[in-house]
Amino acid sequence: TSQRLSEIATYVFYTQNGQLGVLGDHVIYGPSANWYLLGKFKIENYPLDYFGVGSYTQAEPIAVISSNTFNIRERLLKRTYNNLFIGLEIDYQQINNPQFDWKSSIQNPNLPNGYLGSNNLGSGLGLVWDSRKNPINSRKGSLFEVAYLYYPKIFARSHPMKSIYIDGRWYQPISGNKVFATQVYANFNWGDVPFNQMAVIG
Repeated sequence: TSQRLSEIATYVFYTQNGQLGVLGDHVIYGPSANWYLLGKFKIENYPLDYFGVGSYTQAEPIAVISSNTFNIRERLLKRTYNNLFIGLEIDYQQINNPQFDWKSSIQNPNLPNGYLGSNNLGSGLGLVWDSRKNPINSRKGSLFEVAYLYYPKIFARSHPMKSIYIDGRWYQPISGNKVFATQVYANFNWGDVPFNQMAVIG
């Protein structure tokens, strides 16, 4: 009971329209929590509403994108002081054969970067403060992560780019089984960014 909880959570869905998804999160601690793996993955065959990019964004979807996607992000972190961890982060993003079903009113649409599909592998450094004892079902503590990732030209459909991730969370029990939780998340990308890795609003 003195150790932090290692957890693996997986969610699978299948719809009557043949849409399939497998999603998972995991936090795995080593002895005395001096090392830990923090990661998530997603495999999906699910349509995505497309609103455009930048100044071309519309209030309503202008297309529906059908594709197979696979994403995995993993951090290997070592404790340096108290609840402060530092380590390597790896992120792989893949979207296969995206098909754009444009609205009939859209003529000569602007095809986004990566419209033929993309395979992007990025790596970099992450700095994490994590005082949560129960990371996937947190009741108390905080998490703050800042990471820098570089995605080089490795595969035929790689898109060289760079990313900065910032994720801050704070949990505080109020009374009984009630918990007050807050999160601030930011993602900054620059370079040859494919549409499926562009930062989104919401």
